[in-house]
Amino acid sequence: VGQAFVASLSVTSGYIDLILTNKSMISLSGNTLVNSSFDNAVYLAYLCIIVTIGRVAVALDTQSVVTLSSNSFVNSSVGAGSSFAANFNLESQELSSTLSLLSESSLILSNNTNSRILTSGDVSLACIKVVGLIVLSVKASLHMDGNSAHIGSSAASPLLIFAHSMTVSDASSI
Repeated sequence: VGQAFVASLSVTSGYIDLILTNKSMISLSGNTLVNSSFDNAVYLAYLCIIVTIGRVAVALDTQSVVTLSSNSFVNSSVGAGSSFAANFNLESQELSSTLSLLSESSLILSNNTNSRILTSGDVSLACIKVVGLIVLSVKASLHMDGNSAHIGSSAASPLLIFAHSMTVSDASSI
């Protein structure tokens, strides 16, 4: 009972800067959850960055890549709460957080599968949640393609992007 995380990073006060430069990479891909039952939230590939007080900034530069792809739920039942095949979560409870993709960097949440899900809560195959801003520039790209849900019922759509605002420029793409 409770939450299951592949990867989590959090602080209770202060600030966090996560900076990827010069072709750096974070990859949480190819995870599978089979024939499981949970009473609360489940995250197969989950990059969580949270601060309670302060600010959060995530910057990807110079062909850096964050990938949460090819994760799958199979024949799972979630009694209550949320399930995410791929979830990028960037939050600051007091000040705005910013996700910046620059210089041909990419955030990829693709080819995730949610099969035979029965739930009374939310189901998201690919979820991006940013409390503040999402900025894409200099040929940056955000991918949420190739996700699929099969034989399921859900209180939420399988794909979700949440942000206060988004700016796309300089030949970037979503």
